[in-house]
Amino acid sequence: MKLNNISFKDYDIHFFGSATGSTPHTVIQLDNNGEILLACQLGKTIEQLKADSIEFTQSQIRLLQDWRLILKEDKILKTNFPILNSSENEYLRNITKDIAEMIGPELKEDVDALKEILKSEGYEKNTYTILFSYVLDKLVWNELEEARRIIMEREISAEAPFWAGFLWAMYPPRKFSCGTNQSTDQGAGLYLNWSKTGSKLIFSLYSDPEAYKCLFDDVIKYGKVKNKKALTAFKPYNIFDSNGNLSIPVIVEDMSDSLYKLCKLTAHKVAEQVVNTLDTQDIGNELAIKDRG
Repeated sequence: MKLNNISFKDYDIHFFGSATGSTPHTVIQLDNNGEILLACQLGKTIEQLKADSIEFTQSQIRLLQDWRLILKEDKILKTNFPILNSSENEYLRNITKDIAEMIGPELKEDVDALKEILKSEGYEKNTYTILFSYVLDKLVWNELEEARRIIMEREISAEAPFWAGFLWAMYPPRKFSCGTNQSTDQGAGLYLNWSKTGSKLIFSLYSDPEAYKCLFDDVIKYGKVKNKKALTAFKPYNIFDSNGNLSIPVIVEDMSDSLYKLCKLTAHKVAEQVVNTLDTQDIGNELAIKDRG
């Protein structure tokens, strides 16, 4: 099924949260799950799905329920995350664009300082990644969670198995988009800033779990990579030099670290402005979204 000749494959799916193994994307992309989810936006019974000639199996429906992608109440199946069409998308993007243009000039001094710090350490080319993946895609969300109490914790639990966090879909997709993948182990985190163009190469980094663990273990224990398996597996990614010394920025999350302090203060400014200028209740009513987060 298509709505206005638009398939769910044409939508951009966004996920910000934690997952064990697979992410919601994986389940959505199986079989015709996207078609079912699109059809159930306003609620459908099993009989209505059949009447609309939408193919499905009971195991499909159960999988979507188990993954909390669909809720069932009084025989009504309803998609459990926001799917914004073109007019809703335009409405939201116009609002956020106005806010971004308001916040942008106030951040210029901080961004210039960030560039200078990274330049002095030989990492000027990493400025965008630090600003997007670390400041905006991590620290700002942390502010909204911990300090502002606007969003819920993204922790896997018995009530939220498989994944926890936020999921939404939008049409049309942006011409350019990117995201962040974060892996953590023993208090250390590795942030990957990806775009669709380079995602295949970047995600291949996870293809050898054993080597990936060795990479973390060595960095935590020695501050460099020594394990031969890790050295061989990750050599093409240029994240360390020929001697195993890291060639990417390392941020120590302590206010005595000038880079971290600047990132933290910048994130605080963004979160404060968003909270002060974004009317979440009004937007929620307009888009029929109940969850303020």
